[in-house]
Amino acid sequence: MVSADEKGPEYWVKQENLLYKLLIEYRKELNVPNPDIARSPSLDQVAQAHAENPYFEAAGSTCNAHSWPATADKEAKWKSCCFAMGQKDTSPCMWNKPREITGDQYKGDGFEVYYGGDPNVYTAPDTAEDCLNAFKLSDNHRPVLINNGTWTEMKWEAVGCDATPDNDSGVAKIWTQCGGKNWTGPTVCAEGLVCKKFGVWYSQCKPAA
Repeated sequence: MVSADEKGPEYWVKQENLLYKLLIEYRKELNVPNPDIARSPSLDQVAQAHAENPYFEAAGSTCNAHSWPATADKEAKWKSCCFAMGQKDTSPCMWNKPREITGDQYKGDGFEVYYGGDPNVYTAPDTAEDCLNAFKLSDNHRPVLINNGTWTEMKWEAVGCDATPDNDSGVAKIWTQCGGKNWTGPTVCAEGLVCKKFGVWYSQCKPAA
């Protein structure tokens, strides 16, 4: 995610394209074998779906931001699930999303790196450059980008990107936030949803069941 302002959708598309460009340049700078990775519209679709429907980490839960939330959207094509670092039985939560969201048009597994979420950590202004720099500083995400460590034998055939604007409270408008510290936005949820607390920083509209 990157910070919101008065810029329109075309600006965010440019940020996505820039992030992709910066990723390839970074791989080339480090002389990564096969540095070029094809841009995939299918993986762009997956990235967009997760950026627009993030999972907020709850206190005491092992499920992290790579998890996928339940949704009241009947058109949603993904299954809600928990992804927990170090728990291999939760890996399909991430791996299966390209197939779920594209209706099996994309056949491969999906692997995700993610930047954004906590307004206490990710503060404006955030750009494509800030996003890549954050990945570079992350011991968990950097190796994925440059096929290092446990990712050395992997060859990335395709990649997708999405950039989603934040609102003034530091959380994306489309995240259906309904409360939390410093929250100034709507506090009423749509029909069929209730406001559930996920820690001091945010509450989110979730299905009542």
